[in-house]
Amino acid sequence: MDQLASPGSSVRFTCAVEGNPAPNVTWLFNSAPVTPSPRLQISGSSLQIAAVTQQDEGAYQCLADNGIGSAQSAGVLTVQSGPTSLPVIQTPPLNGTYQEGDGVLLSCNASGRPPPLIRWYNASGPIAARPARLLQPQQAEARAPGAGPPHLVVSRPGSSSLYIQAASRAHSGKYVCEASNELGSVRAEAFVSVVPVVTATVGMTAEAPPPPPSVNPIQSDEGEGPFLEVEEEEEEELGYSQDTPVERKSDTPTPEAPIITSPPQTHKPDVYDLEWSAGGPGAAPSTPTSSSTASWMTWGTWQAVGTRSGCRAVRRPCACLTWSPPACTRS
Repeated sequence: MDQLASPGSSVRFTCAVEGNPAPNVTWLFNSAPVTPSPRLQISGSSLQIAAVTQQDEGAYQCLADNGIGSAQSAGVLTVQSGPTSLPVIQTPPLNGTYQEGDGVLLSCNASGRPPPLIRWYNASGPIAARPARLLQPQQAEARAPGAGPPHLVVSRPGSSSLYIQAASRAHSGKYVCEASNELGSVRAEAFVSVVPVVTATVGMTAEAPPPPPSVNPIQSDEGEGPFLEVEEEEEEELGYSQDTPVERKSDTPTPEAPIITSPPQTHKPDVYDLEWSAGGPGAAPSTPTSSSTASWMTWGTWQAVGTRSGCRAVRRPCACLTWSPPACTRS
């Protein structure tokens, strides 16, 4: 389908297609849709180019689509001018390893005069695939994804890309890029390896119990003792919020100031020497003739005097003499 034309001549490309329902044919020039004009006429499956110029040189693609599937064919128009040369692949496709489901992109660039047309091959032969989605006619884009072939090819003179949309292990193998013009052809190879997706096995583990309430000390402005943080559930039960410090309990008793619960008492009786006088209370004491023993207890800060037959005993602060039989009164 490649053609060689002189400047000013006319060229016709014909694309014979069949299908049920009848397919629609779209023409592409260097991967862009052809816009009809007085020089470019589209009639059914034919493209007529009149008064060829150097700008008409390039790749022409015929895309047939009937909503069920699509097919394409391509040819190169070369306008004679100057010397010619064999194609040379400048950028060959690269080898690669991919996981299942990945997209694979292979590119091939070549030079030559006239510009070479690039075609792709795999183990099954030539790859007949549709161009990229943006280059398809509108009705083809409405088709469900994945309904067409798995390969996409975008070509222009000296450059082409092959895209595998969702690679599987069946896509592994050798791919060939062929660049050709009227003088000859040249090839480059790339090897694609598609491997299964590696997934990690997660074992069943028991759920860890919730952590205990925090016992980290928090700052308090009311003292130097440690306090506990209170969990939210405990706040509702205790009736206070976490902002209120809670005193930490410990085994050591809380220090307290001393408190006297009863006054000191003596259980040892005092011994008094009693002075006797003949005149009773107030008289001058006489020589003691005997001594007696009396028990006493403190009654405060008052003064007590006990008398009996002229005996007198005084003790400050406050004393009460107890006789047998009792005869001491306090005053």
